Amino acid sequence: MRDELIKALRGYARDDVFWRLLAFLDSLREPAPLADAAGRFGCGEERIHEVLDFLRFFDCGFEVRDAEGGPVVVPPGERRRVTMEMTLPEWFALQAQFPYVPGQRKPAAHRLLMRRFLDVKMRHPDADLCHHLRRSGGAAAGAGGAGGRTGLVDAVEEAMESGLPVDVALGDGGRTPLLPMRVVFLEGRLSLVGEELRGRTLASIPVEDVASVEPRPTEEERAPNFSQLEVDDFIGGIRSVSGNEERLVLKVLRPDAVDLCPDHHHFANPYLATNPVGDLIWAGSVEVSDDLFDWVRSMGDHVRILENESLREQYEDYLDRRPPAR
Repeated sequence: MRDELIKALRGYARDDVFWRLLAFLDSLREPAPLADAAGRFGCGEERIHEVLDFLRFFDCGFEVRDAEGGPVVVPPGERRRVTMEMTLPEWFALQAQFPYVPGQRKPAAHRLLMRRFLDVKMRHPDADLCHHLRRSGGAAAGAGGAGGRTGLVDAVEEAMESGLPVDVALGDGGRTPLLPMRVVFLEGRLSLVGEELRGRTLASIPVEDVASVEPRPTEEERAPNFSQLEVDDFIGGIRSVSGNEERLVLKVLRPDAVDLCPDHHHFANPYLATNPVGDLIWAGSVEVSDDLFDWVRSMGDHVRILENESLREQYEDYLDRRPPAR
């Protein structure tokens, strides 16, 4: 059995279905039909038996019993747990084994660990290496609205990358289970936008109203019921009601020196073209706010506002209210 286990482990390391099945079985709190589990993951029942054999080798207590309608997986009454403490350098070294690569989908084995990582990072935000890596690439530009909540925002963004739902604890004592999909400035405030899991509807929650964010311990990664296009429409609908959306057109003098995709801003109907004299022209429908103007100012003399006149006047008023950039 040991030789078979070692051989299997070499394949399991990169086997997403194995790790997803392992997370699913660990989440069971009552018997579940074997056929339902196989259908859920698009695999045969023999695949589930392989994972159960793996767990039995480590004496994890799972059983398969006959029942009306077919065999069921019976979870143990008590789960084996592993606990450990580590020094700060050891925690840094562990984080370094899971490099932060924006936009890159992590393997299932990594995503399984993200719940625990997020929990620890929320308790020790000053020791979160990914937070500092995000900020180092200029990602902080335009993110001033986080209001000192960057650790919370980082945790939400890692949950988004891993497809993990979270529990959002609100300052008034309420709790909202959320599958986060965007962190965006909305109605003048940095907000979490995602699928509210109780009502299966889209919702927005201002970051300033959030006390804490915790990964949901019994749920595995799940696909959202809403597409990114539907999320864009949801954001656009809120802007339409508030009436706070205008078309911004920029002339970009130094494309290599500016960031036209800043974090946490939603630009509807973006447009990028070159005019007849070779100038780069960028346009997008924006929500007017100081956070938007923070982003424009961060690009300095490398951009100019071409349209519209109202936005130019508002930007000049903003500059009059702000100390000169250093």
